Amino acid sequence: MPFIVFFFISLLTIYIPLPTLLMYFHRLSEKHDTIVTIDKHILVILVLLDYYISYYFLKNCKIKKRYYFYLIGLNLIEWGIHLSLYLKFNATALTIVLIFQTILLICMFTFPLSGKFRNYIFNQN
Repeated sequence: MPFIVFFFISLLTIYIPLPTLLMYFHRLSEKHDTIVTIDKHILVILVLLDYYISYYFLKNCKIKKRYYFYLIGLNLIEWGIHLSLYLKFNATALTIVLIFQTILLICMFTFPLSGKFRNYIFNQN
């Protein structure tokens, strides 16, 4: 497995979902409103979908481009929710998750430019 693919899959499986799941149990303020509670539940659902798609990456390592675009869409939604929570609460945990999420999105847009990545992930010859 090329390093670029290994790095990408480790970002998907370790560095984004774990802090997001830990943030789910972390109190962002003394009093939560309904929007924050809904956002946290949506984030957990999206993280579980990310884990499922990441498992699919690990299991097959050959995916359709459509699934990759779904993954980008899920992570853009997660990034938006993290950003809105960060702007509202300005917590350190949110800063860390937002930085990792931004790095992942940059990688998701730039890694397909690499031939090794495309050949390994998208099953191109």
